[in-house]
Amino acid sequence: MGGCGKTTIARELYNRKFSAFDNCSFLSNVREDNSLHELQKKLLEDLVHLRNLPFKDISQGKSILAGRLRSLRVLIVLDDVDHVNQLNALLPEKGRSFGSGSLIIVTTRDSGVLRSWGISSIYKMRTLDPSHAKELFCWHAFLEPDPPEGAFEDLVNRFVKSCNGLPLCLEVIAEMLYRKSEEYWNSNLKKISRLLPSEVNKRLRLSYDALDNEEKNIFLDVACFFIGEKSNLAIAVWDAAEWSGLQSLENLVDKCLVEVDKQKRIRMHNHLRDLGREIAIECSPHRLWSPKQVDNITRYTEQRTLIRGIMAATTQFVACSAYDEFPKCCDPYPPPFKECMDLMGSSNIGFNRARSRIILELLVFAGNHLTSDFAELSKDLVWLRWFDFQHSNLPSWLSLTNLRVLELYGASRLQELWENNRHPPQELREMIITATEGNVFHSFPSRVSGLEYLTKIALISYHGEEFHFTGLPDDLCDLLSLEHLELRHCKLLSSLPTRFGNLSKLRHLDLGFCQMLKRLPDSIKQLVNLEHLDLSGCKKLVPMPDILVNMRKLENLYFSGCPKLQELPLQITEQNSLRELHLKNTMLMNVPDNIDQLSKLEALLIGSPHLTGLPTFLGNLTRLTRLKITGCIKLESLPESIERLKLLEYLCIKSSGVRSLPRGFGRLTSLQNLKIFDCPIAELDVGTGSSSSLGKLKAIHLKATDVTTLSISQDCCPNLEILQLELNCRLMELEILTTSIKTVKVYECKMLRNINCMPGLLKLETFEITGCPEIGLDPIRATRRLAVSTHSTGRFSYLQTIWNRVSRRVLSG
Repeated sequence: MGGCGKTTIARELYNRKFSAFDNCSFLSNVREDNSLHELQKKLLEDLVHLRNLPFKDISQGKSILAGRLRSLRVLIVLDDVDHVNQLNALLPEKGRSFGSGSLIIVTTRDSGVLRSWGISSIYKMRTLDPSHAKELFCWHAFLEPDPPEGAFEDLVNRFVKSCNGLPLCLEVIAEMLYRKSEEYWNSNLKKISRLLPSEVNKRLRLSYDALDNEEKNIFLDVACFFIGEKSNLAIAVWDAAEWSGLQSLENLVDKCLVEVDKQKRIRMHNHLRDLGREIAIECSPHRLWSPKQVDNITRYTEQRTLIRGIMAATTQFVACSAYDEFPKCCDPYPPPFKECMDLMGSSNIGFNRARSRIILELLVFAGNHLTSDFAELSKDLVWLRWFDFQHSNLPSWLSLTNLRVLELYGASRLQELWENNRHPPQELREMIITATEGNVFHSFPSRVSGLEYLTKIALISYHGEEFHFTGLPDDLCDLLSLEHLELRHCKLLSSLPTRFGNLSKLRHLDLGFCQMLKRLPDSIKQLVNLEHLDLSGCKKLVPMPDILVNMRKLENLYFSGCPKLQELPLQITEQNSLRELHLKNTMLMNVPDNIDQLSKLEALLIGSPHLTGLPTFLGNLTRLTRLKITGCIKLESLPESIERLKLLEYLCIKSSGVRSLPRGFGRLTSLQNLKIFDCPIAELDVGTGSSSSLGKLKAIHLKATDVTTLSISQDCCPNLEILQLELNCRLMELEILTTSIKTVKVYECKMLRNINCMPGLLKLETFEITGCPEIGLDPIRATRRLAVSTHSTGRFSYLQTIWNRVSRRVLSG
């Protein structure tokens, strides 16, 4: 995106490298230069010192460039390219016309341009992390890397947070505040958090202005409605408007205006979001999410007005965060619930007279404020998300003709989706219903099987036995477009239809916590496109040995909480696409020795009271990033090969018989989070040896172990930020010798007598000690926060020189 530092980095590379090349050229703002002919002349002048060389056209220029530069080792920077024709004109023969060892750097906001031309080595610029953002801001605001102590320190943090890591924004705002008073800073803080400086806004707006009309509409939809939503939901809505939803979304991703994360959720930088919402206020069709827009819409009562959508509720309205598919995003804009509902129902603004001329396509709201007065308004609805749904069925006046996505949350009274004399919404693509209380659906929704375009059904309950159907209708198996079926916590569901395998397009099947489900139909082996299979918590289920016989696309397989599982399916090691395997709380007797054939496995969670050992070649799972071992009470040791898990980031050992960690534990160079709970581990070497290096470790959490001494050294754990110790009744000595530590929490360590820390722990923010009677307290000075609760005398040997900055507060307990 604009302003993230592409040109700055390219220029710095150019300045560092130019002396190593025969000739160099830096062509800036290629996008703004309309003459490729002149750019070719500039390139020839810089590289072969030919000025005003006459040639007729771009094609001739390419030939001259190719001939003159063939033997030269050159450095070229093409800054801000936005079309593949520019690369074709300036880098003839795909760059092969330059001498060996040449370096070409291209910056662009559209990665699609690079791929179209054939560039494969692409680095995507990221915004700055908080520490670097703060440093950049301070250099421009104070001409030094840190803020002066006092009120400015807090103000800097707040301004940096509002800039969201964008270098351009940090520089512009910091320069605006340079040599200004504290009062001036305070007066501008609220304005800056709401409105971007014009220079930043102008730079970001360039990317929006370059979009076509369809891409602009989708960009505004994302900014107002779809941040945090799954991409397939948004695409279904966009396709209903006869837009090319998938293609346009991919174009926006290429242009760095939108991101789609690993969970396929749509993300957008905060500044781009604010830009989009600012544009949405100015233009039609109206996207309503603020009272200001509601005021504007009243001016259009005498003409046909398109309301693209109304966002009148967010996740804060109801407690539905337990649903994994729900967007995990915190929107700083409060939902204009009251204003939007007043707009739709109030007669004193003339809206009732104009209702027939209003088109509403997207509606997100809460409560039961809609009545039959809005029947006309619902005819164009494409996406309906209704929180706190309190009806027994969808109201008869609600039009379903054009509905593509239906979401009902907290539907505690729902008995039937639609009345028998109504036609289901034939265009429906996705249906999501969640319940939190009450008795819902004594039978599976009727006539769903006739929805030939339906791709997703999700019925999820959280407390009790809300969904009361015991089986699924046989004609459900005629939904040949169905890709996602989620029947989570349907506790009375006891069987699946015999023809279940007919759902040939099914990619996601979640039957988690269907506690009455005893067996799966043989036809389930026909689901050859299945990528996600979740049978967690199916306590009575006995999985068939050959369930995976035809499944070769599985990426996620969950058997956790299946006590009937004693042996893994026969074809488990043939799942070459498997990335996650969850086997906690099972009765597995063993794990196959050749499990290392799962070459793409990234997460392994395993737990059984019968396991006495893990496969010797566990270390061959070289892509493993998460390993959790829980409830393996007979497991006394881990295989030595674990040291080969060079990508392992998370290791948790819980309620198991493990007595010691492997000798090569310190070689887990990517480990970031270590948790050991309720294990008889007596010695923990976190890298005191010369061969140990846990350079990325950020958090250690030990609970109820037999460790007596613990030493954290600077050499082995230079990045450790969090240390938490609980119920470590044998721990007597704790030594913290790493300067990166931010949080230390020690609870109920009855034998702990000494805590020794090195001087200069300037990053320390929290130090809590509770229930450690052998530790006493001398007066302690803290830079940020210190909470200590003890009840006897003892000593802290580290108090002399740890904190040398001005005290903020002193707390004692």
